[in-house]
Amino acid sequence: MKRSLLVVFMLFASIIYAQITPNLINQNLSNTEFYPQSIAYYNGDIYFPDIMNGKIFKVSSQTANAPVEDVLTNLSFPFSLKIIGNELYFIQAVTTSNLSNDSGKISKIDLTQNNPDVVDVITGLNVPTILCGNADELFFTELIGNFDQDGDLDVQSTSISKVNLNGTASKTTLLSGRGLIGDLKLEGDDLYWNEEFNDVSDKLYRYNIDNNNASVIDVFTFTEDYPLNFYIHNNTYFYAGYEFINGSEVEVLKTLDLTESPIVSSQLSNAFSFESSYVETSAMYINDDDLFVAALGYNSNNGQEKGLLFQLDISTLSIPDFERQNEFSFYPNPAIDKIRFNEPIKVLSIYDINARLVQEFTDGSDVFDVSSLNAGVYFMKIKKINNTSAVQKLIIQ
Repeated sequence: MKRSLLVVFMLFASIIYAQITPNLINQNLSNTEFYPQSIAYYNGDIYFPDIMNGKIFKVSSQTANAPVEDVLTNLSFPFSLKIIGNELYFIQAVTTSNLSNDSGKISKIDLTQNNPDVVDVITGLNVPTILCGNADELFFTELIGNFDQDGDLDVQSTSISKVNLNGTASKTTLLSGRGLIGDLKLEGDDLYWNEEFNDVSDKLYRYNIDNNNASVIDVFTFTEDYPLNFYIHNNTYFYAGYEFINGSEVEVLKTLDLTESPIVSSQLSNAFSFESSYVETSAMYINDDDLFVAALGYNSNNGQEKGLLFQLDISTLSIPDFERQNEFSFYPNPAIDKIRFNEPIKVLSIYDINARLVQEFTDGSDVFDVSSLNAGVYFMKIKKINNTSAVQKLIIQ
């Protein structure tokens, strides 16, 4: 009986995951190559760096096909951005007309101002491309190499550096001699990045920023997918991978649970699609239960390109949370009409074994009336007052 219920539980989790379908909310971002290194969220708007057109723009995340609004123009290779508090930090990889390899910089603006002044945080960087950080420090990658006479950069290695935001800004190189790094994210005290390892795999690495003697940890090896961009949220690594669906290779969203051992890849979404175009995703960002993904739709029939923005509802991702089940207790189970928890519950969502939501309570109580439920097996997604979550099985007699 226990094995049977476990199979049902795992089926329940996979059903929830398979229901996530990318929702196209904007198809008018750009008509040129559109591969932003990062995107960010602020007061309902999504911010994008536009490398090809030298600007940063924003669109509303709440209105379908909202018009593009320029935030900053006349920039030089704005690869990456990061919003911290009310400030927008952004990279300009090269700022000289002769493509000098030490002219990159990080600047910022105050988003609460109507016409904000651009303030340089640090200059003289070696082709910075990827930016992340917190209120105290910014972390960024630098491409080490030289430009040839055709303007191409001969990349020899990549460094990961940081700048302190408190006091006089100065660069500290944390790691040097790395391979080509696709993306960089800070999660708590850990830096994560994906790095080209060889012709047959990419790797995900971790480095603790609070330990001066920390070693680089090899977290995961990608043997089928080659993610350029990713996002980390609640110890889950989100990235775009490939699957064959109906005979065609398409991009889907996948995840790694960084708390698992061993770590395995799971498909989270259906395919990204747009008309008859091939869709290639790039940067992503999570705000609450919304995951936003920037992408380029390329129509091979007419050569037309479209900058796209997708939204995915990931509110159900905390359902298969095995680690925290023991933090909660309730009785009776099996139940007939009421169940009582050992503490107040902020939100209680009850699903049947087909992953359908059948009842939900949001009144912050510790006693719940379940008399309307038919006899059978259910699963409860439990959200505590402190916003931690768990899943428990409920049997109704």
